[in-house]
Amino acid sequence: MVQIICSLIILGSSVGYLILLGKLKRKKEAEKVLSYASQVTFSCYLLSFAVYLFYCQTSGITVKKLITAFFVKVAFICVVHVFSILYYRIKLLKKPNR
Repeated sequence: MVQIICSLIILGSSVGYLILLGKLKRKKEAEKVLSYASQVTFSCYLLSFAVYLFYCQTSGITVKKLITAFFVKVAFICVVHVFSILYYRIKLLKKPNR
């Protein structure tokens, strides 16, 4: 059940990423937004990999637990990537009110 939910989250965030990427292509600050979002995504990847390894070491490693932990890790990274793009798009592309 967890694997199905994580697969749907991964699919949804991948579609969201493609939609956001299409909208950002028209902006000249797109490189800056994607650069900052990539830094956040990579940091979350390293953090989730450490948690993943810790989980594998502390619990008995079975194939089912390993695959479930992997799905959760990938879903977390995908969601963080989409939300970091949304955050930096709003933060960096927002016009100052004067």
